[in-house]
Amino acid sequence: MCLSVLVVGDDELESGTVTLRDLRSGGGQTALPRDDVAEDVAARLARG
Repeated sequence: MCLSVLVVGDDELESGTVTLRDLRSGGGQTALPRDDVAEDVAARLARG
């Protein structure tokens, strides 16, 4: 089961971000700085 998707498209590459789409909450998404992605994903996984 896929819980989240990381999107790195042209816009994200240009802005230095990654879009995290949460598939559990109906597709809400958050733009994160690339340097913060690992920490944010780990925290989300820890919360379940």
